Amino acid sequence: MTNEDRIKLAQVVQEVDSDVLITHGTDTMIDTAKELFKLNSRHRIVLTGSMQPYLFKGTDAVFNIGFALGVMSCMTSGIYIAMNGEVFSSFDNVIKDRQNNRFKRVNKNEIVQFNTYKNKQ
Repeated sequence: MTNEDRIKLAQVVQEVDSDVLITHGTDTMIDTAKELFKLNSRHRIVLTGSMQPYLFKGTDAVFNIGFALGVMSCMTSGIYIAMNGEVFSSFDNVIKDRQNNRFKRVNKNEIVQFNTYKNKQ
């Protein structure tokens, strides 16, 4: 997803007068959550995806969509990432951990190490 795509998505979300569930690729989900956070929406906006594609055996897609619907029903207004049984509402300390196939919270030191590694690839 590009920055232009995120701007279009934000426009659509602003036009909808209800809560929104967004299925999203996991590589750029955090970037999209940060962009949507700027909207200051009065609704619940939940992003989810899967670490394993839907057609793969052992996919987490179905679980994550069900979990995201549960998050929508019990959280207050705001932007959330719902992945693998965890809810993230602050996005500056979240990374996609490819080695362990999950999203996780990290401290600032780990973020610097992660960004250094990511930029070398």
